[in-house]
Amino acid sequence: MKIVGDGKFGTFLKEFFDETTASGRKYHPELFQDIDFESLVILAVPFSAYEEVAKENEGKHLVNVCSVQEETNKICLKYSDRVTGIHPMFGPRSPEDSRVCILTHISEDASAADLFLKSGCGVIAKTPGGDRITGKWHDKLMANTHAKAISIANFIKPLVKESWDIDDVYLPASVQKLKEVLWQLGDMSPGTLESIKANKYIDL
Repeated sequence: MKIVGDGKFGTFLKEFFDETTASGRKYHPELFQDIDFESLVILAVPFSAYEEVAKENEGKHLVNVCSVQEETNKICLKYSDRVTGIHPMFGPRSPEDSRVCILTHISEDASAADLFLKSGCGVIAKTPGGDRITGKWHDKLMANTHAKAISIANFIKPLVKESWDIDDVYLPASVQKLKEVLWQLGDMSPGTLESIKANKYIDL
């Protein structure tokens, strides 16, 4: 398996899969026997790098983990007939019991989705109405969630700036909660923010 991308999320994924597939540290390695690790290339890069990275790995099983899925799935499908679109809805700061992915595209080879499942993540593949999730449906959902998270972060930053280094014991509960939200939103790296802003269904 190759993970392309040395940013915050790419580095996290390398550590995450190293931990989950290493012998005895978290899961039994026999769980991963049916996964073709050699063919997997996870593109943990910003939206603007997708064309180049997909082309460089033409014919491989391309795994799209971008925050915007519709266009990136299309890019990957130009260079391979084995493509998995799966958006991990978690980062380094997320609790282990809340790690969920949204599956937007899967080719005949299901090993990439299995990799996330066997690593302890939930995988959601259907809308609340029972339809198969598509990249378009995903991106419209993200337009109503990720974009709001960016707006919230921009609003909160000046509110907690002067209290950031003050011990929580001296702060009202409301300010403590604001600091927690901002800390969690710190999982959004520059590359993730770039990708979110590439979502054609939002206007930031």
